[in-house]
Amino acid sequence: MVSESDETRSRGGGDGAASVGEPSLEQVVRNGWLLHDERAATVELTLDFLVGLYDSFVSPENAMYQVGMAWGRTFGARMQAEAQKYRGSLTALPMEDLLMILQDELVRGRWGRVAMDAGRHASKGLVLATLMAGPLAALPEGVSNGFVVLVAGFLAGVVGRCTGMPLEGVGMRFEEDRVVFAEIVVGHEMRIARIREHLSRGKDWAEAISAG
Repeated sequence: MVSESDETRSRGGGDGAASVGEPSLEQVVRNGWLLHDERAATVELTLDFLVGLYDSFVSPENAMYQVGMAWGRTFGARMQAEAQKYRGSLTALPMEDLLMILQDELVRGRWGRVAMDAGRHASKGLVLATLMAGPLAALPEGVSNGFVVLVAGFLAGVVGRCTGMPLEGVGMRFEEDRVVFAEIVVGHEMRIARIREHLSRGKDWAEAISAG
């Protein structure tokens, strides 16, 4: 077990932005320390909570998106506050580093297997999240779709808050060979609006993203 003094020494160094022995924000992020303290996971979900939340709304999917967006913005604000302890700003981090934090937190919070990718749709200015297992596969199909909407709102809220950009998200649940997974894209609100419009007109997921 690493003692506090050992951990402090291992985090030492820096680029001059922090005092001697104090880690820089970049070191903290890349070593997974930003949000990992003695508290329980801050974004942990349970199946009962998701079912209850979904069933409590008259128009569940729109409401789940708004809940996710508000939650994401609040979580993003906490991430920013943690970053300031290391005299850094999340807006200055590479997108890959920000997505690494979110991927680790969602896995830690039992959201399933999560992969964040800033490269696949980079030409469209979109961030892709792929979800498998976890609540997505365990919930009834209707609630599972609502969970995808919740995650889309959450990711748009947190990435938007951390980057200072007007972002939205949209996602879709898939089932192939009895394997359930979902893809979510987050991007500028105008691009996501176009993707939603294409989906509403009957285009499939890949076509909607390409046309967006």
